[in-house]
Amino acid sequence: MLNREKTRQVTCAAIAGGLMLLIGASLACADIINVPDDYPTIQEAIDAAEDGDEIIVAPGTYPEAIDLLGKAVWLHSSDGPDVTTIEATGLGSAAVTCANLEADDTVFEGFTVTGGDPGMFIQYSYPTVMDCVFSDNEGDGMFCLAADPALTDCQFTANSGAGMFNEASSPVLGDCHFSENTASGMHNYSFTNATLTNCTFTANSARHDGGGMRNDVHSSPALTSCVFTANVATSPYPPYAYGGGIANGNDSNPTLTNCTFVGNTSPRGAGMYNHNSSPALVNCNFTSNPATSWGGGHVQL
Repeated sequence: MLNREKTRQVTCAAIAGGLMLLIGASLACADIINVPDDYPTIQEAIDAAEDGDEIIVAPGTYPEAIDLLGKAVWLHSSDGPDVTTIEATGLGSAAVTCANLEADDTVFEGFTVTGGDPGMFIQYSYPTVMDCVFSDNEGDGMFCLAADPALTDCQFTANSGAGMFNEASSPVLGDCHFSENTASGMHNYSFTNATLTNCTFTANSARHDGGGMRNDVHSSPALTSCVFTANVATSPYPPYAYGGGIANGNDSNPTLTNCTFVGNTSPRGAGMYNHNSSPALVNCNFTSNPATSWGGGHVQL
């Protein structure tokens, strides 16, 4: 690790009676930290950073699990997620953690996150996450607990759990894509009220309920212009599987506007299945959602 002395600028002056008086306050200049030039690992760079700093990560695969430590930093790759990976396989932890009251000025951008359990864990925080790929994680791609992150242009692909699991959270997502996750594209649980715009759910699967999305226990997301295609709910005890596209249960009442459901499958309620729930649908389209038992497009129970 390089031993770097940060540059700080003191600019404290006030004018009183025509005189310049030094008042003893200081303003810290944001610093730029480069990985691996300044520090060999991302975590060492985070440890050294102060609020307002920028951490730039060069292309490569970084075999580590990182914690943002509550710092208001802009942590981003120089060349995007296709060539910059945080790899936590075998470490038995989340690849990325935000659990120290990070706010929206903690920005995580431009990485592929893989091998974590989950890929990213967020608790009591609301960081900004942009242009990231959460792929092939050992658990959920992202797990939010009492957290309200803002996500833009992110992909959740082929995770062993849900693409994104939210509990008692209110994440906001725009232009995000969920595909080939094996325990729902997104699972919203226990008073979770996510907001999604222009998101797609493709070829996700779930055992029993909600291949594309599962909403359970007073979870009522708002979806606008979202598309659910070829998602599947299956069960080892057919026909006990529900909601290939979306399954809503236990007083979960989502609002969907201009959403499309095409080619989703399950034994019951292939497009959408509702149990003790009353979703509000505005200008939504259900096309060719085959149910092997009953209820192809939209089933209300």
